[in-house]
Amino acid sequence: MFYGDRLRQARELRGLTQSELARLIGKSQGTIANWEANLQVPSRELLERLADQTGFPMAFFSTERPPSFPRKSLMFRARSAMTRRETISACTYAEVIYEIITPVLERFANPLPVTIHKMQGYPSIIAQQVRRTVNIPPATPISNLINSIE
Repeated sequence: MFYGDRLRQARELRGLTQSELARLIGKSQGTIANWEANLQVPSRELLERLADQTGFPMAFFSTERPPSFPRKSLMFRARSAMTRRETISACTYAEVIYEIITPVLERFANPLPVTIHKMQGYPSIIAQQVRRTVNIPPATPISNLINSIE
């Protein structure tokens, strides 16, 4: 099985456009686009060339990806100074790291039972109720909300 998303990941991690990768393996940009869209599958010989040019093992292209990574959740300090290609590459690195680390972290983390009740009323009254629930005195400023709740 071949997964076009994996080809896109490998290409983006190497900072290559579809056209650049196509030139490196002697194919057209349209062929790369078709592979990435899962409209066509490369032959074994072409898969070997893809592996050589991207530096990824052939098995990488036949491994299904886990649920998608929320790319929009990433924040960059100097995004305006980054090129589009650098942004795409950084997002793809984060995607791969997320994929690698998630199963490891899941072995050590137990999900916390969180219950959030919908509250209606005036915000000031709801704030007082929340303070009582989490044992925060009603008239004191909260210097670090996260620490207080934890």
